[in-house]
Amino acid sequence: MRTFLLVTSGACVALVSCFHQTPLPCPDASPPSPRPSLEAALPKPIVPHDPPAVAIVRSLSGSDPRGAYDAFSQSFRDAVPFDKMASIIAASERRLGPIIELRLGQEAGPGQPSSTVVAFHERGAEVFTVTLDKDGVLTGLRVRDLVERADSEGPGPAADYVAKRAYVLPGKGPWYVANGGNDATLNHHVGNKQQWYAFDIDKRDDKGNEARGEGKKNEDHYVFGEPVLAPAPGTIVFVIDAVEDYPPGERERYIITGNTVIIDHGDDEFSVLAHFKKGSIVVKTGQRVKVGQTLGLVGNSGNSSDPHTHWHLATSGGLSRGHGLPIRFAPLLVNGKRVENARPARGDVIENAP
Repeated sequence: MRTFLLVTSGACVALVSCFHQTPLPCPDASPPSPRPSLEAALPKPIVPHDPPAVAIVRSLSGSDPRGAYDAFSQSFRDAVPFDKMASIIAASERRLGPIIELRLGQEAGPGQPSSTVVAFHERGAEVFTVTLDKDGVLTGLRVRDLVERADSEGPGPAADYVAKRAYVLPGKGPWYVANGGNDATLNHHVGNKQQWYAFDIDKRDDKGNEARGEGKKNEDHYVFGEPVLAPAPGTIVFVIDAVEDYPPGERERYIITGNTVIIDHGDDEFSVLAHFKKGSIVVKTGQRVKVGQTLGLVGNSGNSSDPHTHWHLATSGGLSRGHGLPIRFAPLLVNGKRVENARPARGDVIENAP
């Protein structure tokens, strides 16, 4: 269980609880590169060139959080005891590890009363929303994961939504659904607001094996290096293509989606495809693509235990914005039978119907 803290001026306090899901990277601040050493990454004292909001977050995770707290507004300190605030910060570091780097996401200004600071931890990332008064004194603070998680019970954020177009599978031949469906027992994305209706798909042999032998190398996996195709026409709006492919069983927890392509299909429908092989993506931001056009190759980059393709439809091209949408499929072969308006789930073998 994860608790988010929100305090605004006037001592208005809201405590919101939600389930934790491994976060995705922030679209408003590029993940830092190269990855610094742990020793260099430990929180440092406030330094003069830090923007005020960054300096506050750094001090909260530094050696003197009490000193930082004592400089906050009286309304904040009246509403939130130091022990409560410190426990939330400590819980984040136990769960995600120490902070690696801080980045200013959006600075307060006209029409934007608060600043956002992205905190990249060893094993994930958070967003701090910092509200300061005209004298630079903190009056509000909110801490959240980069992907907010909803309750996995219920129909989801868009259960009755019908996509504006039919989508084909992003690859040729039969694919195995490793995660999919609207039941949390069949799809670990259920409950994640942005990824609720997502699919993880890979390739299997006729015995259901995903790899040759023990599968210790990425190349042992049947899906590794398979082309990933555009599931519908659109414009490329986001590309990452420099994340290493980890061996099976290991994960990159710094850039969670790994190598990624996001396509704007219009009508507020965006495809997010993740875990591409490093250096394999052949499209660029701003490029128009046709349905079935090659985007890159299946890899094992990011928070991925084995080679596969992650695909979800969402209302936004920002990885931590909007919410997931059900995919309306073009006719599929599901376990060998043609199905209109298919709703595949974990364990199904699916293929674009001729």
